[in-house]
Amino acid sequence: MDYLLVTLFYCYGILSIWGKWKIFECMGIMGFWSIVPVYSDYLIYQKVWRNGRYGVVVSLMFYYGILMLSKTFYSWFDWITAMIGIIGFGFICNAVTMNRLSKIFKAPQVIQLGMTFLWPVFMILMAGDKTLTYHSELAVELSEYLRSDKRQH
Repeated sequence: MDYLLVTLFYCYGILSIWGKWKIFECMGIMGFWSIVPVYSDYLIYQKVWRNGRYGVVVSLMFYYGILMLSKTFYSWFDWITAMIGIIGFGFICNAVTMNRLSKIFKAPQVIQLGMTFLWPVFMILMAGDKTLTYHSELAVELSEYLRSDKRQH
């Protein structure tokens, strides 16, 4: 039973890497960069928000949150900063970015919703769909996106 679970995790990991690799290739980036942790986030945020430094901040805050959770809590500050790093930066910012990425690819609504909540699985589905193409003209600055009048288009 343990071998089956480990095999499933390895298969999922390989498929996730393949999905991200193919999405990077569709965006005109060498697929190899998809496996480099912080730099791959930089590149995705660069292609979605036209500014990659947001990806670096989100990625580093997420890893900071993981680091804070992995140590013994000495104070409430460690716990709060870990939750802000993981939930605020890791999940929420990434969910918005991945949803926006699926819209830039003009993916169906189901894929867009899936990219919001379970992006590694749905990135595999996006990579397998040969009809999806990257539309760089749909990438916007984050400040433009946050204005409510622009978001409704």
